Amino acid sequence: MSESVYVVNAFTANGENGNPAGVMPDADDMNKEAMLHAATEVNLSETAFVGASEIATKRVRFFTPTVEVPLCGHATIATWSLLHQLGDVAVGIHTQETNAGILQVEVEDSGLVFMEQTPATFYDEIEPNDIAGLLGIEEADFLDSLRPQIVSTGIKDLLIPVSTKSVLSKVKPDLEGIAEFSRQHDISGFHLFAILDDNQSMAATRNFAPADGIPEECATGTSNGALLCLLRQKGLLPEQDIYRIEQGETMNQLSYIYGTFKGENVWIGGEATVKDSPAKV
Repeated sequence: MSESVYVVNAFTANGENGNPAGVMPDADDMNKEAMLHAATEVNLSETAFVGASEIATKRVRFFTPTVEVPLCGHATIATWSLLHQLGDVAVGIHTQETNAGILQVEVEDSGLVFMEQTPATFYDEIEPNDIAGLLGIEEADFLDSLRPQIVSTGIKDLLIPVSTKSVLSKVKPDLEGIAEFSRQHDISGFHLFAILDDNQSMAATRNFAPADGIPEECATGTSNGALLCLLRQKGLLPEQDIYRIEQGETMNQLSYIYGTFKGENVWIGGEATVKDSPAKV
């Protein structure tokens, strides 16, 4: 069986960089094994497989090169931007059936795509000294007013506050150790963040998910959605309509992730650009 896969960069910064995802817009005839094989062949952090749904606009499944994951932010933005560019979906609000539930997606006239995330769930806090060695930093490098905490808006991540943006650049992750810690705590990975004193971006982040086959990712929608929910819960989020988060700068793939709240739910959005013509896998 031969299927077409597009490579789409999501969360681009001024049309550049972003996080590439594979997107198969017509995967109705593929089973889980075929999807995993295709994702391995594509060899990007995630590939999205789109099919028909009886309960939503589309059914979307997400695979890393090694496992199926319930939800992926950047691959969602890539998928719905591509479907819009192909003329398959119009501007407006749609629904996607995922393994994290049925979630809304909004395609805007501007080309921005926003995805609804599941309501935030807050789990255990973690002692900084339990993870400092896994990041190659000192306990003093953590933000002392906020503790690392596991949070999920579809995928469980450990959100780790560091004191300044410069700390992010000096992190030297122990990927094997992070993967083992992630498996022990049933999380996808580590999401580090520094709150910025910036008129445009409110935070800079880095994300490591080696247990899911992703050493580092340059733009993560679900993790940054969880981050906005954590900051909101702690009273650290300024009152404004939309927030911008930077990620990927240390990978030379600067990406912009946008977030907004509709009621209690966070919506994460961004722009996307089709990088390559469809290939067969």
